[in-house]
Amino acid sequence: MIENQKDDQISPSDFWKHPGEPQKGQKELKYMATKISEPRGSVQYPQHVQVAIEDDSSSQNDSRWYAKNETYKQLIGNERTGFIKKVYSIMIIQLFITMLMCLASYLLLDYRAFQLQHSGLAYLALGVSIFVELLLLCIPKFAWKVPYNYILLFIFTFCEGYLISNLCSYVFDRFSENGGFIVLMATSFSLAVVIGLTLYACKTKSDFTTKGALLFMCITSLLLFGIMAGFYYQNVINLLYSLICCLLFGAYLIYDTQLILGGNTHQLSIDDYIIGSMIIYIDIVYLFAHILMVLIACLR
Repeated sequence: MIENQKDDQISPSDFWKHPGEPQKGQKELKYMATKISEPRGSVQYPQHVQVAIEDDSSSQNDSRWYAKNETYKQLIGNERTGFIKKVYSIMIIQLFITMLMCLASYLLLDYRAFQLQHSGLAYLALGVSIFVELLLLCIPKFAWKVPYNYILLFIFTFCEGYLISNLCSYVFDRFSENGGFIVLMATSFSLAVVIGLTLYACKTKSDFTTKGALLFMCITSLLLFGIMAGFYYQNVINLLYSLICCLLFGAYLIYDTQLILGGNTHQLSIDDYIIGSMIIYIDIVYLFAHILMVLIACLR
């Protein structure tokens, strides 16, 4: 009995005799200060240790990108593959509608003249598309509920398609003989850039989904620069603006592609197919629009 009590009592000088390097097969123990009056077997950790343990249990990153859903479900394996196919199928339909509207601007002279004479409709389409985009992003239940999500996405696609076709009408009218070739060249450049950046987003080990705040800050600063460029119209300023926009929307294309592919810090989930198709569509059409504007600025 006395020997056991002697084993339990360790003098403070004993801590300095043995530095305490752990032997093989033994885990390193970390000591923490406790109250001497508490009996063995009922040690209570200090309050700051309890807080650290609670924070550690809830420190896992929420894979949800922009909103929480009560029916949230992780996508794994074939489910993620099916989600990707659904997103890109919807996006291809959006691009097909936009291509038909641009083709109408090229073939139908009356439609082209109507767009050029009523330029105010382009600003109306821009305002409606921004409103629908904010509605889908800020109130996610509209993006999750069928058929409202498809209706809103169609309205958004129609407005964006009208804007792109309006820009093509300007090119067809300004460069009457070479207008079609310029638009086709911009389309080819955009296709090459989209394929290259998509492959990079699939193969790279870098996690671009953590750069959302930086990209948002850049797009906000670029918006202010675009307003300034509109007031002080110069060919060099517009060329510089379009080049920066091409770089920024290229970065957004990588960011949004990784959100759809998953496996990173942030990712889209099973209900976000409308959001995924919309953001990828925005990246592609605006990348095309600014490549076209770069070509226009170079030909002036």
